[in-house]
Amino acid sequence: MTDHAQGAAPPDRDKRLAVAVSAWQAGDPRRARDALAPLLGGLPPDPDAASIDAVCSYALGDRAGALAAMDALASAYPGSAAIAFNRAKMLRDAGRLADAIAGYRRAATLAPADGQAWFNLAGAQLAAGEARGAAESAARAAALGIKTALVAPLLAWAHGAAGDRHSARQVLRDAIAASPPDRNAARLLARDLAAYGPADERLRTVSDLAQAFPSDALLRAHLASALAASGRHDDAIAAAQESLDAAEGHAEALPWILGLLRENCAADRLLDPARAIDLIGAAPAESLSMVLLAVLAYAERPEDIAWLKRMHLQLAANARRHAGVDPSEAPRQPAPAIATGGRPASRPLRVGLLSSDLRGHAVGRFAAALVAHHDRDRLALHLYSSYLGADDFIAEGFARDAAAHRRIGALAPADAAALIRSDRIDVLVEMNGHTRDSAVQVAALRPAPVQVSWLGYPFSTGLAEIDYFLCDSHLQPESADLLMERPLLVEPSWIAFAPARDRQPRARPTGIDGSSVVFGTLNAPYKYTRSTFSLWAAVLRALPTSRFRIVRPEAARRTLRANVTASFAAEGIDPSRIEFLDNHGAGIPHWQAYDGIDISLDTWPLTGGTTTIDSVERGVPVVTRVGPAVHQRISHAILAHAGAGALSARSPDEFVRIAVALATDPGRLAAMSAELPDALWRSPLCDRQGFARSFERCMAEVATRHALW
Repeated sequence: MTDHAQGAAPPDRDKRLAVAVSAWQAGDPRRARDALAPLLGGLPPDPDAASIDAVCSYALGDRAGALAAMDALASAYPGSAAIAFNRAKMLRDAGRLADAIAGYRRAATLAPADGQAWFNLAGAQLAAGEARGAAESAARAAALGIKTALVAPLLAWAHGAAGDRHSARQVLRDAIAASPPDRNAARLLARDLAAYGPADERLRTVSDLAQAFPSDALLRAHLASALAASGRHDDAIAAAQESLDAAEGHAEALPWILGLLRENCAADRLLDPARAIDLIGAAPAESLSMVLLAVLAYAERPEDIAWLKRMHLQLAANARRHAGVDPSEAPRQPAPAIATGGRPASRPLRVGLLSSDLRGHAVGRFAAALVAHHDRDRLALHLYSSYLGADDFIAEGFARDAAAHRRIGALAPADAAALIRSDRIDVLVEMNGHTRDSAVQVAALRPAPVQVSWLGYPFSTGLAEIDYFLCDSHLQPESADLLMERPLLVEPSWIAFAPARDRQPRARPTGIDGSSVVFGTLNAPYKYTRSTFSLWAAVLRALPTSRFRIVRPEAARRTLRANVTASFAAEGIDPSRIEFLDNHGAGIPHWQAYDGIDISLDTWPLTGGTTTIDSVERGVPVVTRVGPAVHQRISHAILAHAGAGALSARSPDEFVRIAVALATDPGRLAAMSAELPDALWRSPLCDRQGFARSFERCMAEVATRHALW
């Protein structure tokens, strides 16, 4: 036997371990294993070498074998803090969060002076929602010398999650005051104040931070947002321009700046769309949820939509990482399709609705038809709300009408997925996409055998774990490659809502011969693009005495008015023809604001949705442009259901022809204004019970196709 076989360590043991650790940290697990090989042949094997070897094996794809090896080492060497630590890290990577917490706690107990063990324990506790425990562990890590730049964000997040915003901000302020000052802490403090801070403290603090780090684009972006929140919109736009010109952090700043610029109609004036697309492509995936709907406004041409698909695939990969899904693991597939015609079981189909918007929100408005009118003998609806705020009366009504109502906003994705699995959901309907407060990471764990995207986001999620996109034949994209999911048709309509039939009748249109016709919009400013202004201006040029009215709360902003009139002026339209109405400030209800408009002109390429319904419901025709992708077809689908599909144009020239023809035919305009509300109310869009039956049939077909019964 060799000396090593009898238990003596080779003379170069420490050197080999050092080489292996260095290779591992450099991301080269194969070289690390090569360095360890001479240390693993003895009986017993070197425990430190075996532990590192198992970690490398895990990284190279042998997950089951590596975990088994590490379990054996932990059993053989129960007093080894290093083995306990490595095993816990492996368990965390495998998504076994509770086991990882226990492992890190054991490592910290065995080596209480090891700050890294306490630091990793804090991170795992925070992911599990154990905020107070995470704060205590992070404080221990800080006291044991873990670098401020690493531990301060974790400690601040833990305090914030525990509801102690004062302590969270103080941790960040201390890190900023350190030498050298921590720029990341400054960014985190600015972001915390943006979400939770009083306006005066936010503006004062962020101004100081932007001065302390003058080259940081993200802090300039936060300053711009703080100025806008304080009503200083001109100063906000100036700060936004400074952010675009700053030296560092454009990618991180872009979501904040893009949202601000679009809300003030300055995006396409200060930021060329081509440059915006480049910046969006470089932005961190986790921050894009703030502005994804604004990003859709850039997806006009086929090449833009192809770019948008690539971006959503990156967002999907990020969601899977955040959910703890191994990036090397292929997406779990649903049950294989079978021939239709099977006999459904007697039990109701268990369908889950996953959304942050099952409340007083546009999504809640349309989901209400299903929740209120579904047949409990056919569907057992389970609602999973990721909203972190308090339930409103609509959410409370949803909870009464559903089989179950779960609040999952504070849960880690793995725990939320486990809850959904425990409810034995057959079909999970994801209703947010990658927007703010989304729980799309939960869907990435496929807690249900079949998963569907519906309603809340007019584009693909990019997740292979989402099998279908629920739509109707009007909303369905013209080409299969414009969606990454398989279209799932629910006919005749993909939505239904309750019309408001108790409002005062609308007065006759004011435009009598085209000379005094008022065009207008109530769409959100983030949808106003160069193409939109080009369409609107072309209509106004064709009718030189017509006017255009923008009705929005943002119309009170001098900055928005200046940018809108400048955009029209660039198209040759006199600013005197543009009217602005802050309906909120004037005390005018949203629906009544349409009474000052004869014809609504839609935005492009991201069309209206709720505003199109509201306009039609009030008897104001909507001229829209329709394209091949879902986000370019929403208004078209609504108009088609209301019998007004002739108002959908396929080109800019046709858009102008339709608008001008309607404006210059007062009899037709008056007749359409009178007929549209009744046509809408008679349409499938207002058949709430019919929609519930159609949805049930659609889910039953899916259940049969995938052998869920």
